[in-house]
Amino acid sequence: MNYIKYAFTGINILPSIFLLIIIFYWLMTILGFFSIDSGLDINTDANSDLELNSELEGDINLGNLSIASKIFEFSNMGAMPFMVYSTFYVIVLWTLSMLTYYIKISQNIFISLIIFIINFILTFFLTKIITLPLVKFFKSFNIDEKNKIIGSICTLKSTIEGEHIGLAEVENDKYPIVINVKSPNKKIEKGEQAIVISEENNNNLYIVEKNNFF
Repeated sequence: MNYIKYAFTGINILPSIFLLIIIFYWLMTILGFFSIDSGLDINTDANSDLELNSELEGDINLGNLSIASKIFEFSNMGAMPFMVYSTFYVIVLWTLSMLTYYIKISQNIFISLIIFIINFILTFFLTKIITLPLVKFFKSFNIDEKNKIIGSICTLKSTIEGEHIGLAEVENDKYPIVINVKSPNKKIEKGEQAIVISEENNNNLYIVEKNNFF
C-alpha cells in the first residue's frame, strides 16, 4: 500500500497518471476499440503540426525541420509507432520515479522537481537503449510503407517550388498519410496533384513532380 501511496504523492503523480493512460490505451487496443495504427505514428504527428504551420507560413524550410528530425532519429522515436515508444518511455520514467522511494530526500517541492527533470532526461537515453532491438523490427514495416508511397499520387497541402518544402497527402488503404515534399523542377500549387518520384537521402523527404495527366 505504501507503494501505491507514494506513486500518487508529490511529483510522482505525473508519471503515475501517464502510466494509467498507457495501460488504458493498451486495454482498449486488446478489446478492439483502438488499433496500433491509431496509436499515432510520430511521423504523422510531426507532419500534422507542420501542416498547421504551413497554413500560416506557406512553406517550410528544411533547416527548421533538422533539429526535430535529429531528435526523432537519435531517440528512436521516429522508428516505431508513437504509442509503442511512449509505452517504454513512461514505464522507464515511472520506474525511476518509484526508485526515489528508497532515497532519503527532502519533500521540498523544488528538490522533487529537480529530481523529476533529471529522471525525465535519463529516461530519454535509457529508452533509446531499451528500444534499440525494436528499431530493426519496425524498419521492415517502414520500408514497405515507403515503397507504397513512391509512385503514388498525392495532393499538395501547401505550395512548393525549388528547395522550399511543403506537405502533401497520400491516400492509403487505411488512412491518409501526410508527407514532406519538394519539387526542384517546377512550382506546384496547393490543391494540385503530383506524383511521388523518390525519397531524398532516406530522410522522409520526398521528391514530387506535377501530375499532368489529370
